[in-house]
Formats: sequence, C-alpha cells, structure tokens
Amino acid sequence: MLVHIISSVVHFLIAASPAASSAPSGAGAAIINGAGQACGSNCGSGDFAGLLKSAANVLTFLVGSVSVLMIIYGGFRYVISRGDSSQIKVAKDTILYAVVGVIVAIVAFAIVNFVATVIK
Repeated sequence: MLVHIISSVVHFLIAASPAASSAPSGAGAAIINGAGQACGSNCGSGDFAGLLKSAANVLTFLVGSVSVLMIIYGGFRYVISRGDSSQIKVAKDTILYAVVGVIVAIVAFAIVNFVATVIK
C-alpha cells in the first residue's frame, strides 16, 4: 500500500511538471491544469530540487497523519485495556512507535530539504 501511495505521489508530481504537460487535450488537460493550480509555485519550476521538496512535503504530511491516527488508536487501546498488563503494553508500544515514526519523518524531511538546497 505504501508503495502505491508513493507511486501515486511521484506520478502526480511528474504529471504536474511543465515537461510532462506538452499539449495535453481533453480530460488530461483538465487534470494537469487542476494539479498545477493545486500545487502552487513549485509546479512551474521544473527543477529536481523543487520536485524533491514537494515529494518530501507530501510524504511528511502523510506520515504525520498516519502517526496521529496511530496515537489515537493507541490511546483508545489503552483506555479499553481494563487493567490487563499485556494490553497496556501493546497500547504503549503503539504510541511509542507512532512518536518514533514522527521523529524519523521529521529528520528525513530535514535531510531531504538540506540535500535539495545543496543541489540547487
């Protein structure tokens, strides 16, 4: 599933680049024009650093969203554990792994932005 999401994001970013939008017509033109309006100023740049930063932004948002959901899920499991120590451990581990995932995503985001700045 994660591979499918990453593939979709990359295809979206490539389709929104000026090189990919050479004279599309019909529904393709509408999709590319809508994607260009949605992504803002990075779409027209066409450089690799901008593409890298856009992909990092999207993936960081997705990881953050999933992590928040996992923290909520871990909290819910903690509340319904009814004092069972094994269930409490599972709930705490879920919350811990979600927080570690957010930290790793933030560090990865910082590294990607640093590399994109150096490349530029």
